[in-house]
Amino acid sequence: MNVKCIFDTRLLFIIVATALALPSSAQRVRFKPVTMKEMTMERCDFCPDAKAVVLDRRGEITFTYYPSAGLMYHFAEGVRVKILDASAAGRANVKIRYYSPSASTIENNERVMELKGVTYNLENGKIVTTRLERADIYRTRLNAYTEEVSFALPAVKAGSVIEYSYTRESNYISSLPDWFFQEDIPTLSNELLYILPEYFNFQARMMGEIQPLKREEKRVTTQLNDVTHPGLSVWMRVQEVPPVEEEPYVSNPCDLPFRVEFQLVSVDIPGIPVMHFAGSYRQFNKQLVEDSYFWRPATRGSFPVELKEQVAGMGVEAKIAFLTRWLQERVTWDEKSGITASRGAREILRDGHGSVAEINLALNSLFRQHGLEAYPVVLSTRGHGVIHPIYPNFDDFNYVISAVKTGENAFFLCDATSHTPPGLLPPHCLNGPAWLVSEGGGRFISLETTGGLKQYVSSTVRFENGKRVVNVEVVEQEYAALETRGRVARLGKEGFVEHLKERYAGWTLSNFEFERTPEGLRYLFTLEQEAGAGELLYVTPFPVLPGDAPFKRDTRSALVDFPYGTMMSHTTTIRVPEGYEVEIPEFSEFKFPKRGAACSFVGYMSVEGYVLTLQVMIRQLRYTPDEYPALKAFFDGLSEFSRMVVVLKKR
Repeated sequence: MNVKCIFDTRLLFIIVATALALPSSAQRVRFKPVTMKEMTMERCDFCPDAKAVVLDRRGEITFTYYPSAGLMYHFAEGVRVKILDASAAGRANVKIRYYSPSASTIENNERVMELKGVTYNLENGKIVTTRLERADIYRTRLNAYTEEVSFALPAVKAGSVIEYSYTRESNYISSLPDWFFQEDIPTLSNELLYILPEYFNFQARMMGEIQPLKREEKRVTTQLNDVTHPGLSVWMRVQEVPPVEEEPYVSNPCDLPFRVEFQLVSVDIPGIPVMHFAGSYRQFNKQLVEDSYFWRPATRGSFPVELKEQVAGMGVEAKIAFLTRWLQERVTWDEKSGITASRGAREILRDGHGSVAEINLALNSLFRQHGLEAYPVVLSTRGHGVIHPIYPNFDDFNYVISAVKTGENAFFLCDATSHTPPGLLPPHCLNGPAWLVSEGGGRFISLETTGGLKQYVSSTVRFENGKRVVNVEVVEQEYAALETRGRVARLGKEGFVEHLKERYAGWTLSNFEFERTPEGLRYLFTLEQEAGAGELLYVTPFPVLPGDAPFKRDTRSALVDFPYGTMMSHTTTIRVPEGYEVEIPEFSEFKFPKRGAACSFVGYMSVEGYVLTLQVMIRQLRYTPDEYPALKAFFDGLSEFSRMVVVLKKR
């Protein structure tokens, strides 16, 4: 599939060439000479722990019209970085990817040129320059659509200043590159200049964690072939920008950096009908239905005829489960993502493996051929970014699943690559809305799961022969079971036991049992530890709870986004030894505002002993930065229960 949107700028601008006057030559970004202040810099004042800092980053986007090639843009970028610590020397390894279809009939549709690089080092009080040699620049084809330029700047060490610049020329003017003002290291200065030709309506959206920004906009006049032409010049700059910090429960870290994104909406040239280029989802759906690498494998496939006899008489859910399991047992995922398939069902069944698209489009076809109303659903996984709600871009979609209609607006969502049960999507798929593709036009569909992390723990504590003995039973369902099954699959049963032993360091672990159940899984184990026989005995009643709270920072700028809800119930029975009594702990209940999350803790005496129960429910999945302090306090309170100690005192 041609994943870039392109239109014939040559035909368009042959008509209006005399009306255009645009810059006609490509220039790479140039910096002022490196200074002694930059060379002797030892730390970043506003981020003292930084291992490297962007001293200056500059970008320019301009347009050029060539009679032979049409309208093209030039994207010039220059970067200067100070290496403060040897561990950051990897910053000198640079990769630049660009769109270059191997089967394209358009010459030079995208290319990287004017590439220069240099390393500066301070030796005996003098600045020594080492330049990047042409022989050390490599061009590699990554796939049918993408090439890569890579290089490593020479002589880099702690104290070096590295610098490189290049220009990318492209005729895909509807896909201007995003510009990032923020990175994973601090930035002293970052600026972008872009000049847009009149008649071209580009939407420029500021995204990510907003930072203080200087912005200047003015009308400009450029010249080509002695004809003047108006345009819009926009200059933006940020200074002393902190790095993007990793935070837990961020669904798409790639969406955090402060940046500007461009989208060509329309071209409005006097005397010519307005042309709209920001494609709609209706057009996007039509392209997918017409694409033989998407719709054909989603609706046609070759499967054994005996399958029809095996599923005859089954209800919808039973048929979905049987067919999903049948395919999962015959093909494995090769770790490749995407939404189009290069092979059909016959080929992946023969080879025993396939990509996400090949397996799940085959699953959709399998459903259809056995009487189910199934549709492919394209989405963006967590970490890949959120899809645009108005203007679709093929690059934004990297995964496809199958949806079987079970009611007027109800769908059963299935993924044959992850071995999740039908109706329960793998967590990486839970990333906002997705697009259901159909012959009738398609529509958005919510992927918020009805499942959750469900864990039920029951433990019994007794004291015998000077030891504290804890028998633990864990029952897990849905996402809790999915996580544990995945760990057991990776580590094996013995490796999983070793994982438990590491978690319960200081205890002796024995009597491990593990079994799958229709609802999930169940496992048991015994913990033993020296307890003594003094005046006081101590019990940690909730050994399975995670010890550390996930949130450390006092404030947060990113949305907290849990992929699914949580329901946990932990019950511990303490068999109080004869002659001892329990010091009753303080019981509590605390809730997040609006009842999005709640935790309750109670205790009571029974014939079996002293029983303590902790119940945790998290229903709300997303929390704003304003709600974050209350959410952090909730998890801080919850983590206290993992360290809670119940005291048994001798009478």
